[in-house]
Amino acid sequence: MGPGSRDAVRDKLFPVISAFGKSAKEYIAVDVSEKSLLGAKEEVAVAFPHVQANVIHADFVQDNFRFGKSIPVELATLFGLTLCNLPVDPLVAGLPEKMLTASLSRIRTHFASASRNFVITQDANQDLESLRRAYMAQKELYLTLPHLMLRDLPIKGKFNPDGFDVDVEFIPSTQACAVSFIAKEAMQFSIKDENFQVKRGQRLYFHNAFKFDVATFTRCIRNAGFDVLETVVQAKNPCVLHVLKARPA
Repeated sequence: MGPGSRDAVRDKLFPVISAFGKSAKEYIAVDVSEKSLLGAKEEVAVAFPHVQANVIHADFVQDNFRFGKSIPVELATLFGLTLCNLPVDPLVAGLPEKMLTASLSRIRTHFASASRNFVITQDANQDLESLRRAYMAQKELYLTLPHLMLRDLPIKGKFNPDGFDVDVEFIPSTQACAVSFIAKEAMQFSIKDENFQVKRGQRLYFHNAFKFDVATFTRCIRNAGFDVLETVVQAKNPCVLHVLKARPA
């Protein structure tokens, strides 16, 4: 699910298909991006001619679909961290876990066979210094967002797209790595019929990547209807891998 770029397909998916050898029969890419679907299908078809490559154009959380009713053994994979990029207030305790559990519950409904195997990764890094290094490397990209807002939205009043800075913080109560704009000056503007007043120094959250610890993540997994078969934790590597089996929906 969510195959990503061609490089991601080769780096993350190919080792999984290779591990199954000739017993791998079918690969189904699921994504909202037609470009990603086409790239994944072409890459798999060339590298593994014995594997039938198909696609499902869908959001793997929001949409209804089944992986394949004729597949005797299913193995769904979600390598990447998008499932924990949750559009919620990073200060509200308990809400992120509820959203993660709900997303995993939706994914469980996609399984069609009796096997229902699922491999998923999570980022458990809660070290603020390394999080700052990683996210602040994209600072210049983030700062283009206010300019895009001014270009694409009917903004009226005092709005300065250059009047923002970027900050990254870790919030222990919700385990959120929160990226926010910091207003360098006061602004007062409207978008259509909605008025906004921004104070100097005000923090405006625009991206949350929740870095759940392993205990919290596995609790959400179980509450969503999965059994944890194995959890792989490596020293000095914040990326944790979980091997799961979905209970019947």
